[in-house]
Amino acid sequence: MTAKRHSDFFLWSVLLLAAAWPLLGGAVRGPAAVIALGGVVLLLGLPHGALDLWLARRDRLWSDWPSFAVFHLAYIALAGLVVLAFVASPLAALLGFLVFSVWHFSDDWRHAPLATRLGCAGAVVIVPALSHPAAVSGIFSAVTGEPVALEGLPPALAILGAFAVLGAIASAFAFDRRMAAEAAGVALLAVALPPLVFFAVYFTLLHSPRHLLRHRGELRRGVGSVLLYTLAALAAVIALGALLWRFAPADLSDSTIRAVFIGLAALSVPHGALIEFDRRAAQRGLPLFAASANPRP
Repeated sequence: MTAKRHSDFFLWSVLLLAAAWPLLGGAVRGPAAVIALGGVVLLLGLPHGALDLWLARRDRLWSDWPSFAVFHLAYIALAGLVVLAFVASPLAALLGFLVFSVWHFSDDWRHAPLATRLGCAGAVVIVPALSHPAAVSGIFSAVTGEPVALEGLPPALAILGAFAVLGAIASAFAFDRRMAAEAAGVALLAVALPPLVFFAVYFTLLHSPRHLLRHRGELRRGVGSVLLYTLAALAAVIALGALLWRFAPADLSDSTIRAVFIGLAALSVPHGALIEFDRRAAQRGLPLFAASANPRP
């Protein structure tokens, strides 16, 4: 699939889902629904993160067994720090992760000016909070274990957020009309769908496929390891969920949301950090696979 065909597929999917959701109806409630959506995100989204090993090789972060081990230790340590941050200070960790997520999702349009791509990526976080404040408040409360009420946001702050997204889409229209259409599609989905459904759709139909298409060469080289790392990451999230269910005082639904959210955060932060390193390496013109002609691991 070409980048243009993927974009067309996403845009047509947006229109279809936005029109069909009222007919499908029903809120997404309970642990079963959360597990189902989390499973979709994990199974369809994790492969794009499983490419990290090959991106790291391309960016000369490992070339032999010792550097291979060091890379994995650093990756796992960063994921562990994310989990500890959510345990030690859940609200601060949540805010930090949301900011980090906007930065990471802006890579979907890495060709655009910084302010434009950040504003468009902000739609992933800002629009659900404005269009479904009660639902997003429930999710954030489940993750932090503390009451989070977005319904009481000052009107000026809500207006500022809405104008930031609209201004970014307008700026994108002047720069790249297809990018503007995609960002508008993300905003439309965020209004039309419940937050958990919206994120699952955005992640699996736009973000993950775009990453895989951009790095299709590495995907072809490492298809076996991508499958292995996908299964390993899935097992890690399941293990984290089991621990949270065992020790968290919240009810089953809240524990499910918390486990899935923190698990995704722990996987996303080291992945996002590597993508940022890769983007900067590309800007510097780093030669591909320069560290070793035949890496052994």
